[in-house]
Amino acid sequence: MGTKYAKLMCLHREDSTNKSPVVFVHGFPDSPGMFAAYYALEEREQPWLKGRSIYCYAFPNRHDNPDFPPLWQLAKGVMAREFDQAMNELSLQSPTGKLIFLSHDWGATHTWRWARKQK
Repeated sequence: MGTKYAKLMCLHREDSTNKSPVVFVHGFPDSPGMFAAYYALEEREQPWLKGRSIYCYAFPNRHDNPDFPPLWQLAKGVMAREFDQAMNELSLQSPTGKLIFLSHDWGATHTWRWARKQK
């Protein structure tokens, strides 16, 4: 997906599914490791995740994704644009056209803003 500073990582892919993917979005720190218990094999067999692809969206941070945008780009909303672009592209790939978010902190702010724009 076309982001320069943030990362959208596929943690688990279900190739033949008719279910919406799950997207974990946090603020800081952001790492697939912080969600490891949720995409472990045992959890993927639970009804809420069974048959779903799983993604993690990582904003820039010092721990796992240290590619920070310049301050002037932050002020012009580069992180919001990258999030919107990534979620728009991912929703187009979703078998249902929808996404299921588990968001917290800064991630919840971006998720809510993006979701309010959807029809």
